[in-house]
Amino acid sequence: MPTKHPRHIVTETGRIAEAFAKARRVKPDVHVRDLVLLGAEAIVEQAEQETVDEERRQRAIADLIALSQDPDAFDRDAAIHVHDVLGVPEIRGE
Repeated sequence: MPTKHPRHIVTETGRIAEAFAKARRVKPDVHVRDLVLLGAEAIVEQAEQETVDEERRQRAIADLIALSQDPDAFDRDAAIHVHDVLGVPEIRGE
């Protein structure tokens, strides 16, 4: 059938054949379009999650930097005392 849209030919070999075999075990009438649509959705979800994860990492780094620059954020003497009382190796660096 004539079309102006791109066409794709998929040969069921290697990993593609394995993917079809797995899919057909649970859904015998699976079609290429099903795998393409589900795959595309999974790729988008993965990319979105990677973006969320990266934003979370960047916020955590920024929060840690801000915390490390705040002289009132961490009581070093209290930390040394707790470590000494609990028998944890000293962190004084002395």
